[in-house]
Amino acid sequence: NELLPRALAKRAVTRAWVDEKNALLAVDAGADKKAEEFLVALRRADDDILCKRLDTLQSPGASMTRWLAAHKAPAGFSIDQDLELQSPDMSKATVRYTRHPLDGKDIGHHLAAGKTVLRMGLTWKDKISFVLTDQFHIKRLAFVGIVNEETASEVADEEEQFAIDFALMTGEVSLMLADLVEALGGAKGVEA
Repeated sequence: NELLPRALAKRAVTRAWVDEKNALLAVDAGADKKAEEFLVALRRADDDILCKRLDTLQSPGASMTRWLAAHKAPAGFSIDQDLELQSPDMSKATVRYTRHPLDGKDIGHHLAAGKTVLRMGLTWKDKISFVLTDQFHIKRLAFVGIVNEETASEVADEEEQFAIDFALMTGEVSLMLADLVEALGGAKGVEA
């Protein structure tokens, strides 16, 4: 009976990426709770680590709603075909579009009725596709043509290939995040 709790222990892996140059920590977690658990474990390992959530001056939900209404994303970004709109009233009526053109009249009717964007698919410079939420979460991150298959044939070691691919991808993600924060008015608490 004493060993029973340990016998049924569930292990989980949460990955994170530290961008020291830009003082960012990205946690690969599907929910805020998992990210918070990761931060608690990180703080246990080093008490001197200070982390705070990256917030932007402009609300991501309100900004995405404006972009959708204008049919124009900020410079460097394009609107994809995934969208979730929600009514602000108590009914919380929700409409989801998946792999659907977002230029129809029905989108305009939903916006005119007061629905706001909860999630929107975006692509940055034809390199990174992702879904941005109104809580400034980045979901379903996908790299479009960043990883070069030509280098794969030249590299014999899988670890070396991973290091090359990871460096390319994280370099692009750093640039994309900087552009995204700028498109949302900059970071709160950061002087220009």
